[in-house]
Amino acid sequence: MLRNVITVLTIILASPAATQELKPIVLKDGANAYETKAIASAMSERILDTFKYYVEESHFIHGPRCADKTVECRGNLDFNINFRAASVDLNSDGIDEVIVYYEAPGFCGSGGCTSYILAPTNMDDSWVILGKFFPGYDPSISSLTTNGHNDIHYAGKNDSSICRYNGESYSC
Repeated sequence: MLRNVITVLTIILASPAATQELKPIVLKDGANAYETKAIASAMSERILDTFKYYVEESHFIHGPRCADKTVECRGNLDFNINFRAASVDLNSDGIDEVIVYYEAPGFCGSGGCTSYILAPTNMDDSWVILGKFFPGYDPSISSLTTNGHNDIHYAGKNDSSICRYNGESYSC
């Protein structure tokens, strides 16, 4: 009896469904034309909110900070958003989704920044945010899938965390 149990467990553990391969997603600095279209379509409200926060609440409204108090202290708007992006097909439909690491003033902390999972819609070449995860660096695609989409692993505080597709969006 014990031999049969061991045999069954060996078969289950050796089956492809039980093994997992993780492929790192290489987030490159900036965004190419395809990724830029995705970011502009899916994240325009997030970008506008980021700019509004920066101007009205975060930095610009308080004026320039100059060390030399003997001269008139003047400054310009110093606002910058950096993207690191990668295109990857998460649902094997032949169309890449886009993973974007969003580095913006006031939206990152000591643990890093948030990454967004962007997907094209079937309407008017528009894009939507399919999910987000924090911290957003070092993501990997799993060979395992949930509801037809590859799971995404990312580095958490103490271990790896997983984003799984729930049929409508990624839950991270």
